[in-house]
Amino acid sequence: LCDGNAASRALRLEACGDRDCILSAWNDWSDCTLYCFGVRERQRIVSQFHEGFGRPCLDEALRQVEPCNPRANEAAPRGCGIAEPVDC
Repeated sequence: LCDGNAASRALRLEACGDRDCILSAWNDWSDCTLYCFGVRERQRIVSQFHEGFGRPCLDEALRQVEPCNPRANEAAPRGCGIAEPVDC
């Protein structure tokens, strides 16, 4: 049963003490780093690491970063525009 060939994954996890990886919920987004063209981020942690034949947390992001002020598809806040070139 505990050699990894069990027909029922749930039965094997219970009988063999295997544990799946569990991630926490995302924390709140941080404040934007800058008034103009900054970034904000949020994080989560591994609450339980996998054991035995449990499912690992492969390819699971622990940090997300996104643009802010403006966000995607938003106009820049007033005063954040890129200046037009000036003829010299």
